[in-house]
Amino acid sequence: SWNWVLLADFAPFKPCSLPADNPADFSYFFDASGKRACAVAPERFYEAKESAVDAVTPAMDIFSAGCVLASLFLDGEPLFDLSQLLAFRRGEFDATEKLQRLEDQSAAELVRQMTLLDPTKRKSAAEYLAAFAGRLFPHYFDGFLHGFFARLLSMSTDDRVSLVADAFPSLLSKVLRHAKPRSSSAESTSSSFRAAAR
Repeated sequence: SWNWVLLADFAPFKPCSLPADNPADFSYFFDASGKRACAVAPERFYEAKESAVDAVTPAMDIFSAGCVLASLFLDGEPLFDLSQLLAFRRGEFDATEKLQRLEDQSAAELVRQMTLLDPTKRKSAAEYLAAFAGRLFPHYFDGFLHGFFARLLSMSTDDRVSLVADAFPSLLSKVLRHAKPRSSSAESTSSSFRAAAR
């Protein structure tokens, strides 16, 4: 993993707003796989008597990122399908039960905050990184790892491999320095990594 969230699938032809009473647009533009998983922010849907939004906002992207993170933590199960998201929009569905299944309650809390119904209550990505530093995101993530991976984005594949190979002992040292105490089997794995780094 690059440990990096990338906004992808830029498609200016996709609508900002979707009718809540007709799934055809959602199916055509956002559900090519037919799985009905839905990571579209609820405020992008509108009823017949409501005005439609005309631009995608950072809060909408945060909601979608929260849904993607939830799916990763839930081993591929989506946080919402289309009918659940529309019910969530009406205040008739709560994803708390799914989030309670996550082993890491900090991860569950992050996803809960990122997928709040009210977009004005969602924070920016930088605020989430700061708020969950040391709880969910290790301290080395923001202070070192984030910048390191940023450098790799503009490099060729060979240059990436070379830089990672050269920096591996330093990377390993920084990660292990901030690691929480682990079980004996995890300690054995750490010893193996240390030996490999020599």
